[in-house]
Amino acid sequence: MTFVQILSEINGGLADIASILPLITSPLFHNVSSPILFWNGIQCILLASIYNYPICVQPMSAISALALTHNYSMEEVWCAGLFVSICVFLLSQFVSLHKLVSTIPSSLLNGLVAGIGLSIVIKGYALVKGDATITHVTLTILTSCLLSLRFISVCKTWPILTVIVIVTTSIFCSWNASSPVSTLFVSDGHTWGEGILHMGLSQLPLTLLNSVVVTSEVTNISAGKLGTSILAQNIACMSLGSFPSCHGASGILWQQTCGAMTKWSVIVGGVIKCLVACLVSFSNFPIAVTGVMFMFTGLEMVNKGSFPTPQKDLVRVTMDDVLVYHVTMVSVGVANAWIGLMVGIIVHFLTHGEIVLHGMERSNQLGTLREMDENDNHHTHHTIEM
Repeated sequence: MTFVQILSEINGGLADIASILPLITSPLFHNVSSPILFWNGIQCILLASIYNYPICVQPMSAISALALTHNYSMEEVWCAGLFVSICVFLLSQFVSLHKLVSTIPSSLLNGLVAGIGLSIVIKGYALVKGDATITHVTLTILTSCLLSLRFISVCKTWPILTVIVIVTTSIFCSWNASSPVSTLFVSDGHTWGEGILHMGLSQLPLTLLNSVVVTSEVTNISAGKLGTSILAQNIACMSLGSFPSCHGASGILWQQTCGAMTKWSVIVGGVIKCLVACLVSFSNFPIAVTGVMFMFTGLEMVNKGSFPTPQKDLVRVTMDDVLVYHVTMVSVGVANAWIGLMVGIIVHFLTHGEIVLHGMERSNQLGTLREMDENDNHHTHHTIEM
């Protein structure tokens, strides 16, 4: 293997770094930023070795975005992640996920993703606006230009460049070693309720679709195995300070686009994450730079949630679907994911309920006609016998 191929493999193994940067640089998670990055690296090393495949391990996107925008505690995040992991494991073992996911309206799901992305863009703008020192403005412009490379198809070396710039920025602001372990304690039912209600329910359909169903098709790994690994990695690592994680089909494809062809790319990327987590502290990271990361992460989620999406089973899009999408997106962006999800479900039922009721009436009419035919046949047969 040549030096260029080795560099390409390392670059691909770090391609998912954009999904974790807003977490480790956010002031909300400064006390657990090193454990989040360290245990993500450990998960990458273990799962790539187990599956013998460059599989992606990334934070649960909806939980991450909602925690950052609404300032939920790490304990609530932990509860939401454990709830999602247990549900995904049980459903992947005992239910046909393809049939289950097909019942979820794509307009509702895409509106949820786009709305969460919109809210994190707004949060990022507020962070950038509130930190206007000359040094931080310069770093913000540099980070913005660097992250823009992700959207340029001709430039696929940005993951390595991003890691170099972020580490350099952290060293410039403060350099000290950090502990990669942080034990969490969940004390009451209120914490569980808040985490499940406001984050877990929004994350569950996304994990079922992207992390299990689509990832299973991309990697040829069974849905049962993926559900088991999601539960196992989160139970093992979250209690030590890790962020709730899952797999992602889009992350796997992006890693391969950036050069990840073997399991060693993800393993080496995991080792680099562990080293950075142990040697670099993000406690004094510039808020404006974090805001830029928020904005790019949010824009990427809005792009993923754009409607309609190119799905194999997408036959046509009605105006009712467009209405459900936009109402859900705006409700999530303005209020929160739970309210947006409920509003989207109500609007979907109101706009599509007539179709469902018409189908039920049609089914009842056919049943009545069959019953009348059977009675007529029975009466005719009885008359002939007489």
